Amino acid sequence: MKESVGTAFLINIILVFLAVIGFLMIGFFGYSRAYKTKNKVIDIIERHETFDHETQAEIDEYYKYVGYATNRGGKKCKPKNDGSKLFSGTNYKYCVYQYPTGRGYYYSVTVYMTYNFPIVQSLIQIPVEGETKIIYEL
Repeated sequence: MKESVGTAFLINIILVFLAVIGFLMIGFFGYSRAYKTKNKVIDIIERHETFDHETQAEIDEYYKYVGYATNRGGKKCKPKNDGSKLFSGTNYKYCVYQYPTGRGYYYSVTVYMTYNFPIVQSLIQIPVEGETKIIYEL
């Protein structure tokens, strides 16, 4: 009887360990996906050298291609009180802030790592941020 109790306890420890490893892998893959998406959004903005309707349409098309969830709740990005100008995605949740510099301006991009689980999607939205290079004004 002693061995059967020890074996059941060991199996429970192994199952908990596998569950933790599984959740970590899901988190790593989600973060990697958000990081790649952030880099692609930055590339699109740098290629267009501005954020306008054409740039926003291309970003939305990329989000549709990648398969990100749409912004169902209609949550908007919050403006920062640091002199930046806010541009927000309409169909997908991403934020683009324009910062002026002496030579031009640059954009700061924030995308959100989300999961398509019913309860978790609204609870866990981890921001991933990045910046473009300076875009010089002529």
